[in-house]
Amino acid sequence: MGCLKKLFSTIQVFVLSFTIFSIELYQKFLSPLMISRCNYYPTCSGYAIDSLKHHGFRRGFWRFFKRFIRCNILNKKRIYDPVTDTVEENNTYEH
Repeated sequence: MGCLKKLFSTIQVFVLSFTIFSIELYQKFLSPLMISRCNYYPTCSGYAIDSLKHHGFRRGFWRFFKRFIRCNILNKKRIYDPVTDTVEENNTYEH
């Protein structure tokens, strides 16, 4: 059982690292080519990295996914929504 647990842990670390690396590639190469319409601070990609690092892959990805679904380009307000341990109300961020 010890080997299986170690293998599972290694796979989790690899998946987490690969996901964060992929998001960082997106931020560096693709994001600058797109029109910025993000209503959140930090941006969704920045939130994803913070959430993955803070909560791990499963919970971090789920939190990012819920935030991504809430994104609405018609909203004109900037919303400050950092990664936290608990779900809190969003605050308006004046930038």
